[in-house]
Amino acid sequence: MSFENLNVEPVDLNLLDENSEILQTGFWGRFKEKFGWNACGFKISYVDSSENEAEIKVLVLSRKVVGNIWFCYVPFGPPYKPDKSESSDFLYGAGMAIASQLRKVLGGGGSLCVKPLFVRFDLPWRTDGDDRRNKIGGKVRKAPVDIQPPSTVILSLRETEEDLLRGMKSKTRYNIRLAFKRGVSVIESGIEDLSLWYDMYRETAERDRIAIHSLEYYTYLFELARDYRKSYGREGPLLKLLLARVGKEVVAGNIVSFWGDTARYLYGASTGRKRNLMPTYALQWEAITMAKRLGYRYYDFFGIPPGPDPSHPMYGLYRFKTGFGGKIVHRYGCYDVPVDLLFYSFYTKAERARQFYFKKLRKRLG
Repeated sequence: MSFENLNVEPVDLNLLDENSEILQTGFWGRFKEKFGWNACGFKISYVDSSENEAEIKVLVLSRKVVGNIWFCYVPFGPPYKPDKSESSDFLYGAGMAIASQLRKVLGGGGSLCVKPLFVRFDLPWRTDGDDRRNKIGGKVRKAPVDIQPPSTVILSLRETEEDLLRGMKSKTRYNIRLAFKRGVSVIESGIEDLSLWYDMYRETAERDRIAIHSLEYYTYLFELARDYRKSYGREGPLLKLLLARVGKEVVAGNIVSFWGDTARYLYGASTGRKRNLMPTYALQWEAITMAKRLGYRYYDFFGIPPGPDPSHPMYGLYRFKTGFGGKIVHRYGCYDVPVDLLFYSFYTKAERARQFYFKKLRKRLG
């Protein structure tokens, strides 16, 4: 099957709100536009492996790198996964067609004033976790960095609460019960307490040496979800801020999104105080049971290291999230369709250098 002449055409962002993945919705595109990205919707028409005509809609985020050179990114898309032998041709055809359309859309109808450097697909396609068997070759390139976490834990919510607890590791189950026994309570809050949550998030970022956005970023996420119907005539995702308290003291908090059939743990924060009372375990259990009560089918812990490697700097996160049971899911991660090969080579070398500094050198220097 040839994907060289895929039909790609612009569509309104509202149509993307039909997508089940929150990062592929018009909502997410409009949210990212507030912080320097251009959001475009496209419809990709193709013939699937059964020789049937089909179409998918994708969100493409773009921003300037320098001059008229643009970075183009497809978060957790496209959803269609062709046969393995056709994956490279499909991505290359889709990427080149998207780049061609972006020249027109971002250039106001002209074709020379905007130059996409590459199109980066953050693939939602699942693998068996063996990178040697799941590489995509051909004209697409494995990106030097992954933007969204390629590995995660997804918990099915079809079981009873008792069965969910039984499916956890004994230590996790013990810590959940310990938290509530020792006086941890979980309350639902919202925008009014985001500044309180953000203070804890900054403390978490300093402790774990991770980069975070400004308070404005998380505040606008809640504001847009709240006002989305009024502004665009459509429902936005449901967002919850859950806070763990010991007495009147707030010691941890999570932001959880609800969209499609999935609740997703987006951001978590905690202080260094009362950690022995296991408030983060209470928060996760409350989010899981809330999602179940609201009728969602899955809970996505959204990001773990690729394997149980004690030397990995985020190994503690791996143990924490996998302790709740569920299925470990591995994805392909980011793959690029280079449009300008020369500048692409320079850009990816800079990405690798930046990745080395932030992920390894800075952590070693402490």
